[in-house]
Amino acid sequence: MNINKGKAIVFLLYTAALVYALLFVFPDPADAGKIAFSWIPQAKVPLGLPNFGDEGLVITRTWIIDLIKALVFILWGILFTNMWPTAFPKFFVVSTILIAVFQGFGYLFEKISFYTQDTIYYVVCATLGYIIFSMCFRDYVNASAVIKAITLYLVFVVLVIMATFGLKKALRQVEGAILYITPATISDSNAFLDWHGLQPLIIDGKTATSPEHNEIHSNSGKKVTVEYNLDEDEKCNMYFNYGIVYDDLKTGKLSVFAKSKGADDFGEDPIFEIDATKINSAVSKMIELENVGAIRVEVNGNIWIWDLGFAPYVNWWDGDTSNRVLNDAAGAEQ
Repeated sequence: MNINKGKAIVFLLYTAALVYALLFVFPDPADAGKIAFSWIPQAKVPLGLPNFGDEGLVITRTWIIDLIKALVFILWGILFTNMWPTAFPKFFVVSTILIAVFQGFGYLFEKISFYTQDTIYYVVCATLGYIIFSMCFRDYVNASAVIKAITLYLVFVVLVIMATFGLKKALRQVEGAILYITPATISDSNAFLDWHGLQPLIIDGKTATSPEHNEIHSNSGKKVTVEYNLDEDEKCNMYFNYGIVYDDLKTGKLSVFAKSKGADDFGEDPIFEIDATKINSAVSKMIELENVGAIRVEVNGNIWIWDLGFAPYVNWWDGDTSNRVLNDAAGAEQ
């Protein structure tokens, strides 16, 4: 194995920076200490297209982080190939092992979750880096090669966005519609804002409607509590977006509590909680629920939550799309 020391040093330094970002920069602060492990790819496709709402393009922190991951792993693949210009099968095996080690390291120290779909995403992006290097820098490096590489880089990023959007849409159709259900109780009349001239909606599971109806915020800044009774499904997914109403006022907290099926009270510890001081942009969130009979959402201060809904849990490989309606307008990302 003939490896240039200078190129190896550059690659190792970049890899160290990438791993640091993967473990300490990219994760949502609200997920600290809450990690999961799954060898089976789930219907949580990264990236896709940004969401479009009544006020235009909505770019969330989740989408930005997924885009940055694509950019850095493509460059990682370029630097890896530059250091070790080997045949693709060897590159694929070694890069896959390294990426799995990165994720395993983060999971071992409880920094990130280990999901196989993330591994696939990173390996695909690294493979695009291998292709860019092979097409542009395998034999020589000059200005035209650099321009060609940059062009391919941008083209591949667009292709990744479109491919993940298509896959996300296909898997969401299998998973089923996000149902925006009526709250069981609301502690404050200001819980649902009438920003769009709409009212809280009732979904029967057959009619897709605009998601902007489901917004929770307190006009007075006091705590608003909203409870939702769930159906008999043992497992389901909860989706919502959250953010700051006024960027210069970071006060308040968002908390989500769960009540187990058959239990009398909600658990004391929230299954999700975020302080306003840790919110820098709109964030998309999905929480997996199992044997949960009710959900309580508490919002106060300058935080608001929207596009809140629930979807039945269905494995992507055996999902039943009959009698289900896809709500493409749903803002929460899988």
